[in-house]
Amino acid sequence: MKKFTTILCVSVFVAVFLFMFVFSVFLPRTEVSDYSVLKEWPEFSFETFFSGEYLKDVVYCFTDTINSRDRFIDFETKINDLYGIKDDEQLYVVYEESDDEADNSIASEAIPNESSAIIDVTSDISDISDISDISDYSESSIVSSEEESSTPIESDESDTSSSEPMDEPEGDVNPEMSGSILIVGTRAIELYGGSTSGAERYAKILNEFADKLNNSVNVYSMVIPKASAYYVEQAKGYEGYIYRNKRDIDTISNNLSEKVIDVNIYNTLGIHADEEIYFRTDTHWSALGAYYGAQVFAEKAGIAFDPLSEYTKVQREGYIGVMYKYSDYNSKILNNPENFTVYYPDTEYDVYYYSKESFNENPLTFDKDHDGIPDYNGFFWDIGDNQRSSWYSTFIRGDSYAVKAVSKDCKNGRKLLIVKDSYGNALAPFLMKGFEEIYIVDCREYTVSLNDTIEQFGITDVLFAECTFSAVGKYLNYLEELCS
Repeated sequence: MKKFTTILCVSVFVAVFLFMFVFSVFLPRTEVSDYSVLKEWPEFSFETFFSGEYLKDVVYCFTDTINSRDRFIDFETKINDLYGIKDDEQLYVVYEESDDEADNSIASEAIPNESSAIIDVTSDISDISDISDISDYSESSIVSSEEESSTPIESDESDTSSSEPMDEPEGDVNPEMSGSILIVGTRAIELYGGSTSGAERYAKILNEFADKLNNSVNVYSMVIPKASAYYVEQAKGYEGYIYRNKRDIDTISNNLSEKVIDVNIYNTLGIHADEEIYFRTDTHWSALGAYYGAQVFAEKAGIAFDPLSEYTKVQREGYIGVMYKYSDYNSKILNNPENFTVYYPDTEYDVYYYSKESFNENPLTFDKDHDGIPDYNGFFWDIGDNQRSSWYSTFIRGDSYAVKAVSKDCKNGRKLLIVKDSYGNALAPFLMKGFEEIYIVDCREYTVSLNDTIEQFGITDVLFAECTFSAVGKYLNYLEELCS
């Protein structure tokens, strides 16, 4: 019996070893990861070979690109969740200090940097090697709560959200910090610190830009709140983040000149906050949120706007956005995927994609059968399941291109230029009924002055559409250069 047991144990061990050897060496390698930039095969040199670095990098490459890499991470998350009660984790909040506020703390005016808390995954997904791991962005700017502030921000009772209280979210609503992300129920939320001086500077840039333009060009400002404006109400001690979103949006509104039309969507989104206007597992708003924002803009611009019932609704199940990674693979995010919804307009239109720097070259052409290039239908791209966290790049393929759309139905002579961050990617499909042409540029990538673009294409309307993080942060440096 003892001999049989020994043989059985050895056989099982050898079988497992052989299986893992074949699995890790001979099965197809993982080429794209949802969660990190994969290690590339090292370049050989005698120096690195004899130093041991070459073989070390080879081993790293093999382990980093093992078949089903991301699913192993998901499995590890599920196993760790079975450990039971965990020790309290130290609280971390990610901030970036601005040049003029380098000494300010969370209790004053620290400016969060969107890229330090969340990498912009909507950059070109075909060149994912350009995206760095979050530790590259946040390590130097993470501030421990014990060093910066021992308690969460207190709410300002005199100036808070005007929206109705939210229904209790599903699951455990006890708030917890996971990585740099606040988890409330099954929702992951970035904490927004804000900056009134950044808000004032944003308004000043737009005012000066509008002053230079012909009066026939309309300039609009749409600053989009982050999810913390509506969904931290039940997170005791964090209610102040509602106030900070509203404070900066109001500061911008109060400082815009008469030449800039304020598209304030704060209250409108608040009315619909019990709907799926923001993703629970991602840093962006949803297509439904963009629809309500576009509706307010359409009213301000005086253009035709279709009800949501006129759009073709398509849902995709199993979406888990970037918050899963940036919450240190929190099981509440993994175990509660959501639907990713798009709304296809019934308006016929043509879309042209250009280099993200300008419209000066010919439109790009895509071989849809080429590996790595997803199919697309107008504004909407088919992002594969192996890039689950990048599904938000469904909208105009993220921030990869400058985009021109030409309506076949609208002939009113109006041409819209959207200057945006990644939040603005989801807006254009809802505006094709109101403009003959729509041009979309990301101010972090576009290199031609906006004045030249307006003159080149006969732009009649300019919409600045970005989230609060961008409107008061480093986005301003790019915006100021484009508007000069």
